[in-house]
Amino acid sequence: MQAVYDASHAVKFSFKQRYAIAAYGSLKDSTGSVIAEKPSQSSWRYANGNRAVVGGGLVQVYEKATNVLFVMPSSKTQYPLALSFTFGQGQLERHFAFTKQDARRMKFPSGYVVSAEPLQPAAPLARAYFYVDGQSYRVRRVLLVDAQGNRNRFDFVKTELGVTVPRDEFYLQVPPGTPIIEP
Repeated sequence: MQAVYDASHAVKFSFKQRYAIAAYGSLKDSTGSVIAEKPSQSSWRYANGNRAVVGGGLVQVYEKATNVLFVMPSSKTQYPLALSFTFGQGQLERHFAFTKQDARRMKFPSGYVVSAEPLQPAAPLARAYFYVDGQSYRVRRVLLVDAQGNRNRFDFVKTELGVTVPRDEFYLQVPPGTPIIEP
């Protein structure tokens, strides 16, 4: 799986995201696209106008509906590490212990399912599941489960390897006066 992404300088995905909040039994669905570029940058554009940029040790998330910018160190969120395979530098084996799952039982008979448990138990991520296409070895789904049982699932519906990245893709521009929250 990692070798597929290692061979490309940049990759673009279209995705469907489903976030399940365990405590409330609620679901939040989103769609959008993400561009990832070596060495460790990604740019998330959501159909609802939300934006996220990962790079330089920071995660910046702009929520359009509330006009708020959240800024946090990458180490305080689950996404950069678990999705680092897209950067071609994931070295996931340095951060996770892997276990092959029964793909049929996981309802993914056309490929492989691998669970990944973080080697650092204090990490915000309890477990990740990678659903890998049996033909192309491209990741089709990533399911992230946190310590509270919340589940964040990304289904990658279109993958483009070796894309050209617009010069300003990793620059997050927000409206003047946007409040910045740094947890």
